[in-house]
Amino acid sequence: MKNLLLFTVLIISFLGKAWGQVFNFDHLNITEGLSNNAVLCSTQDKNGFLWFGTKDGLNRFDGYTFKKYFSDIEARNGLTSNYITCLLVDQYNVLWVGTDNGLYKFHANSETFKIVPGTEMKEIIEMQHDGKDNLWFLSSYKLFKLNSKALELKAEPLFPDTYVTALTKNSKNEVWAASHQGLLSVDGKNRIEFKVNQEKSLNVESIAFENDNKIWIGTQHNGLISLDMKSKRFDLVIPFVKNGTRLFVRDIKKINENELWIASESGLVVIDTRNNAWRVFCHERDNPWSLSDNAAYSILKDHQGGIWIGTYFGGLNYFHHKHNLFERTFPMENPNSISGNAVREIRQDKNGNLWIGTEDNGLNFWDKRNDTFLHFSTKNGLSHNNIHGLEIVGDSLLVGTFNNGLDIININSKKIIAHYTQENTHSELGSNFVMSTYKTKDGRVFFTTPNGLYQFFPGKDRFKVVEAVPDSIFFTSMLEDRMGRIWLTTWRDGVYLIDPDLKNSQVFKHDWDNQSSINSNRTNRIQQDSEGKIWIATENGLTICSEDNKIVKRFTKSDGLPSNLILSMQEDSNNNMWLSSTNGLISIDINTYVLSVYNKEFGLSNLQFNYNSMFKDQEGNMYFGSTNGLIKFHPDSLLRERNSETKVPIYFTFARSSKRNLEVNYEYAEKFTKLSYDKVMLDYDESTIQVDFAALNYVDAASTSYLYKLKGFDNDWVVSKENRAYYTKLPSGEYTLLVKALDSQGRIISDEISIPIEVNKPFWASGLAFAVYAIILILIVFFVYQYFDNQIKERNRRQLMEINANRERRLYQAKLDFFTQVAHDIKTPLTLIKGPLEKLVDNKNLAEDRTDRLLTTMQKNTEKLVRLTNSILDFRKIETDEKQLNLTVCNISEFIAEFINDYQASFQLEGIVLTQHIQQGVKGKIDEDMISKIVENLFSNALKYADKMVDVQLIDDDKLNYWILELKNDGHVLNRREVDLLFKPFHRSNKHSQIEGSGLGLALAHSFALLHSGDLRYVENSENLNIFVLAIPKNL
Repeated sequence: MKNLLLFTVLIISFLGKAWGQVFNFDHLNITEGLSNNAVLCSTQDKNGFLWFGTKDGLNRFDGYTFKKYFSDIEARNGLTSNYITCLLVDQYNVLWVGTDNGLYKFHANSETFKIVPGTEMKEIIEMQHDGKDNLWFLSSYKLFKLNSKALELKAEPLFPDTYVTALTKNSKNEVWAASHQGLLSVDGKNRIEFKVNQEKSLNVESIAFENDNKIWIGTQHNGLISLDMKSKRFDLVIPFVKNGTRLFVRDIKKINENELWIASESGLVVIDTRNNAWRVFCHERDNPWSLSDNAAYSILKDHQGGIWIGTYFGGLNYFHHKHNLFERTFPMENPNSISGNAVREIRQDKNGNLWIGTEDNGLNFWDKRNDTFLHFSTKNGLSHNNIHGLEIVGDSLLVGTFNNGLDIININSKKIIAHYTQENTHSELGSNFVMSTYKTKDGRVFFTTPNGLYQFFPGKDRFKVVEAVPDSIFFTSMLEDRMGRIWLTTWRDGVYLIDPDLKNSQVFKHDWDNQSSINSNRTNRIQQDSEGKIWIATENGLTICSEDNKIVKRFTKSDGLPSNLILSMQEDSNNNMWLSSTNGLISIDINTYVLSVYNKEFGLSNLQFNYNSMFKDQEGNMYFGSTNGLIKFHPDSLLRERNSETKVPIYFTFARSSKRNLEVNYEYAEKFTKLSYDKVMLDYDESTIQVDFAALNYVDAASTSYLYKLKGFDNDWVVSKENRAYYTKLPSGEYTLLVKALDSQGRIISDEISIPIEVNKPFWASGLAFAVYAIILILIVFFVYQYFDNQIKERNRRQLMEINANRERRLYQAKLDFFTQVAHDIKTPLTLIKGPLEKLVDNKNLAEDRTDRLLTTMQKNTEKLVRLTNSILDFRKIETDEKQLNLTVCNISEFIAEFINDYQASFQLEGIVLTQHIQQGVKGKIDEDMISKIVENLFSNALKYADKMVDVQLIDDDKLNYWILELKNDGHVLNRREVDLLFKPFHRSNKHSQIEGSGLGLALAHSFALLHSGDLRYVENSENLNIFVLAIPKNL
C-alpha cells in the first residue's frame, strides 16, 4: 500500500468550439414509447437488443418499439420492483437486472425474472462480471460475490469495513472497486489509496479503465481524476465546468482511442485523451438537436458505434456520426449565430469567409477562422432585410434586395458604400427587385429582375437593359456556359438562351404533347456539368440537355425524385450533381444518372430547402440554404457512408393470430450468435396472422426495408418498408416465413431468418370427422322416412297458415276499403258544409251570439271530421304505396321549438310541467307535412295521457347521421300487450275509452316514420315512464 505523494491539477479552459465534429442528438422519450424519461442505466445484449432501466420499468428496444417489462401482479413475471438501478449482460448472454428491491436473472425464453436468493430488499447499486462465473455487486455500499451459475451468494460482504461506491474491470476481466479510501482489486491483492487531504475523502461515483495502466475516476464533488497505475500519479483533469460548477460525474465511457465521454449533472463532457482538451454539451432551449437534459446518468456505446445517453428528465439521447454528417447553422438566442431562417444567397470571399443573405433577417458575415458572425440589417444601414442576390466583384460585395434596389459593401471595411435604385439611376435599373446577380468569366456583372435582364458597369455606376430578351419577363437566375452563351430561367416563361454577343436569343418552353420539351415553364435554376450538359431545375422535375440544346434526360418523382419541385443545384468534385428540393437532398451521377436521396434518415434536419440557395467552397464543402438555416457537408463523407455495407442482426419480435398473441419463443444456438424459433401452431379458425420482425439497425432504422416470403404460399419475395408481414385466412398446411433486411440502397444487410408456421386442418377434414360422417350417413337413411313425413306435415301446416293469412288480409283489405269508401262519401258533404259555415263565422255581425257559438262548434267538428277522413285516406295511400315524400331541408331545432311554443299554454292549462332539451342547429331533409303530423300526434297524446310532466329532447347523432326526438310522460304505463298493439290501426285502449280518438294516429305516424326510412317506437324502461322515440335520417 502506498500513500498519495503527488497530486497534479490540470485545468484546461473550456472552449465552446474546440471540435470541428458536429454533435447532434436524436431524442427518444415516453412519446416514442419509453416507459419513463429517467433513464438510469443501459446495456446491449449479444443479440443486439438494447436494454434501458428507468425509474419506472425495464425497456428492450429494437430500433422501432420499446418492449416494456413492469412489476405487475397480473403479469406475474417475477419482477417485484420497477425501479431499475443497473443492468449487466454476462458472457453467457444472460441479462442481470439490479433494482431497489433485489437482483434478478432474466430468462429470455419465458421472459420471466428470478430473484437471486438473499438479495431480497437489497438495493443493487452496481454490478460487474469477471468472466469466471462470478458476479460482483454493490448493495448498501458493501461488495458482494455471487456464483452466477449456481446462484450461490456469499452471505457476508467482502471487505466489510470498506465503503465501496463503484466497480469496473480491465481488459483482463480483473474487477476493481472504488471506496472512500482508494482503489482495490476484488481479490484483495492490489490496493491504491488516495485522499485530497487528511480531512476530506473523495466521493467516487464511477470508475473506468483507459487501458491497463490508466484509470479514470469520476467523483461527486471533485470532478474527473486520472490515475497512472504504475506511478500512482493522480491528475485532476476537470474539477469544474461552466460558471465554476463542480463536475458531478455519473458515468464514464471510453468511446474510442482518443475520446472519453462523461455523463454528469452538468451535461455531457467529451474529452480528447491525447491532450485532455474537453468540451461540455448541454441542453439548449433553441437547439432541438442539443442534449435533452443536463442531468446525464448513463452512457452506452452499441455495436454499430452509436452512443446512447440516458438522462434523468429527458429520456434517451442518441448520437451517431452518420447522423452528424450535416453541419447545421441556424438562428439561436446566442448572438454569435446566423440571423435569419430563410437562407437564400451564399458567397465566399478571398479570405475564405462566407457572406450569407437571408430572406427574413438581412445579411451575415461568417468569419470562418474565429467562428463569429457579423450581422447587417436595416438597423445598421442595409436597405432591406430580404436579400435575393450576392456577388463579389473585387473588394466589393453586391447585395441585391427585394424591392429596395442594390447595396454595395466594402468587404474589407464592412461598410455600405453605395446604394442604387430605379430612382437614383434615372430608371437605367428597370426594377428595384434584384432577383439574382451573376458575374461572367470575363468580369461582366448581370442582374435578373421581374422586368428583364440588366448589365451593371461597376466602375461607371451605370446600368443597361439587355435587349436580346423581353423586359416584361420575370427572370429568376442566370448561367454562362463554357461557350459564352447566357442561360436564363424564368418565373413561368420557360428558359431563354442568349448568344455571347447579347444580340439574339431563343426560348425553350414546356409542351404537354412533346416529351422532348423541358419539364415545366416554371424554372428555378440552371447549371452546366463538367461534361458540358445543361441541367434545368423546374417545378415539375429536372431536365438535362446536351450542349446542342437537345433533351437527353428527364427526371420526376416516378424516376425516384422525392419531390418534383427542384430548387437549386451544384456539382461536386466527383461528377455528382447535388439538387435541393422541397423534400430532401438528391445526388445524381452525371454519367450514369444513378440517383440517391438524402433525408431525415441521414440526419438531414430540414427537408424544405430554399430557392437558388447553394454554394461549394474552396475545400469542396457544399452549402445549401433552407427555411430553417443552413446545412454544410462534404460529399465524400456522405457518399462514403452511403456506399458502406454493414451487416445487422435480424429477429422476429412479435406474432399475433386473429384470436390471440402468439409466443415467438427461441433457443440460443452455439455462442448465442443466432436464434432458432419454435414452430407457430395455428388452428384453422385463426389462420390470419401478423408477424413483426426487426433488423437491429439503430443507425438507419427508418430507411431499412425488408424482403419476406411465406414459403408454401408466396411465389415471389415481397418488398416492404414496414417491419411486419400480414397474411389473412391461410389454408391449412405447413409454411415457412423467410425474412431479410435491406438498406436504403436495396442491398441485403442481414442473414435470412425463418420461422415455421403450421395451420391445422379443420375438424371436418380429419380422420375422426370421416368416421362421424359414416355414422351420420347411416342415421340419415334411418330417419329418411321421418324426414319426408315431417316435410308433408310441415307443408300442410304452412298451407293452413297461408289460408288463415289470406283470410286475415282479405278482412283487413275489406276494412280498409270500407273506411276508404266512407271517407270519400263523407268528405264531399263535409266540405260543402264547411264552406258556408266559414262564411257565417266570418260575418259575425249578421248572427246572434248564441248562433255564433253554435256555428263555431259546428265548424270545429266539421274540421275534425275532415282531418279524420284525411288521415284515413293518408293511411290508405301508404298501404297502397301511393303516398310519396316531398323532401326539403329543414331546421329541425326550430321546427320542434314551434310545436313546443304552440302546446306550452295547453300543458300549463292542464297543470302539466313541460321541460325541453333541444340541441341547436340540427338540420335534416324531411317531408314537413308528414313530420308535422307525427309530432302533432306525439304532443297531442302527451297532452291527453300525461299526469304531471312531459319531457322533450332533440338530439343530433352525427355518428349515425340521424336526428332523434324523444318524448316522455308520466301517464299510465303501457303493459306488454298494449305495447304490441300500440301501432296497429284502429286500436284503442280500454282504459282510455273516455278520451276521444280514431285509433289511427300512432299507426299513421309510425307509417310516416317508416316512409322516411326512420322509426317510431315505444321504449320500455325502468323509470316508470312512457317514452316515445322518433329517429329520422338527416339525408343531407
